[in-house]
Amino acid sequence: MVVYSLTTELLLKKPFKPSRSTPPNILCNEKFKVESFYIYIRRLCSATRSTPECVIKKSNLTVDNGYKFFNGFKCPSREQVIQLAFGFGLNYAETQRLLMIAQKNILCSSIERDAAIIFALGKNLSIAEAYEMFNELSLPVLGVEDYFE
Repeated sequence: MVVYSLTTELLLKKPFKPSRSTPPNILCNEKFKVESFYIYIRRLCSATRSTPECVIKKSNLTVDNGYKFFNGFKCPSREQVIQLAFGFGLNYAETQRLLMIAQKNILCSSIERDAAIIFALGKNLSIAEAYEMFNELSLPVLGVEDYFE
């Protein structure tokens, strides 16, 4: 019976060459690919039959920032992603997906402000109606970047 003993010296002398039977990288699989945010919102535009201009206006975002998001030149903050969700008229589940694709924290119903956002999305309120509701509840409106800081 042959006993193999690998030492550090032996390993350093021989460079590692992967065998032909090395399993393929699972991250190359189509199911695991993460879509870019700007590609996703462009596809969302065509799915909802709306234009970026219309979504930006309904989102109450600046035109400059809005176009940067749609062209992939800038990554939106969590607040801006939620504003885009209102602009698209998304429901709760679709908004959660949008936040995940943007790699932002999803909405959590145990946080009062997030619960109000969830309610507004569930009732399909416009962003202006959501602003009114936030003011009535004495909560900061969307677009306040330093809310958690």
